[in-house]
Amino acid sequence: MFSRYLVLIFAAICTIGVTVSETELNCQKQGFDDRCNDSYSLNNWMSKVSGTDALGQLAIPGTHNSGSYRTPGDIGECHDWSINQQLQNRIRFLDIRISNNYKNDDFEIRHGRLMLGSFKNLVMNPVKNFLANNPTETILMSIKKEGTLNVGRLERDFIRNSAYKFFLKDTVTPSTPLNEVRGHIVLFTRYDGGSIGKSWKDNDIKIQDDYNLDVECKRIKVFGIHIKTTCGPWIGLDYPKKARKVVQHLEKAAVNFYQNLFWVNFASANYKGAYIGNTAKVSNRAVKNYLQSHRNTPVGSIIPMDYPNRVSGVIDTIIQNNFYRKIIN
Repeated sequence: MFSRYLVLIFAAICTIGVTVSETELNCQKQGFDDRCNDSYSLNNWMSKVSGTDALGQLAIPGTHNSGSYRTPGDIGECHDWSINQQLQNRIRFLDIRISNNYKNDDFEIRHGRLMLGSFKNLVMNPVKNFLANNPTETILMSIKKEGTLNVGRLERDFIRNSAYKFFLKDTVTPSTPLNEVRGHIVLFTRYDGGSIGKSWKDNDIKIQDDYNLDVECKRIKVFGIHIKTTCGPWIGLDYPKKARKVVQHLEKAAVNFYQNLFWVNFASANYKGAYIGNTAKVSNRAVKNYLQSHRNTPVGSIIPMDYPNRVSGVIDTIIQNNFYRKIIN
């Protein structure tokens, strides 16, 4: 009987050992914390990324029209999350559109003609506070002119203002190591006349931003005879075509991973300003499925999305690409 108990105890110990080993292995594969302790924080995932990794080789979850949050009547809305919530939920690329407003110390967040509030209060202060609390992170931010924009004042009051942590030392390239820009905002300029930042027009930025959804068509027959073909959103919208373009751009980024390029892959699209959420469900799911099925393939891409919270796991899957590839190297 005593020997039987010894066997059972030994078996239990072995089982525990296997379980721990499998847990550690899974944790390593996830890439979040190779020690499987509780110190890993969701809002500082870049702290786990090697500082020598090039910016152009990182897989970065982003948002499209990042300031378009809870708009009046949901018109032109792209997000359920504020800028602060996006950052806390691990978004690291922000697509900001602004114009002058009636204040001489601020700008207006825009989505086309929509006026969405204070650039200082709704974008820059949350980003500044986030970086102060998470100095291992970096935020990539594109600023686009929508309407009239005083670029000189933008640079004076915000970009050159050290309080806002824009990276000013050198022009960033795809080969810039993460360590060099930790705790800072990396600026991509989508306006003319600026003296700071990485121009959106540079040849080493490859962008997919096909944002107009195609309508589907239907052949109308009477007594089996084709009378006409009618097209329109009431027939359907070609969400799969947009999803295919997103996947194709991911494939190009994977093939050209070592070519010193920034790959920007917008998963967002609309039809005349509507159907934004419907597109997000299809395109974001395509991003998730591709990266899950190619988890050992390094894919350096900035992926701006609408409503990233509505497809569970898409942010996780993008971030995990930075760590799965470490396993095979």
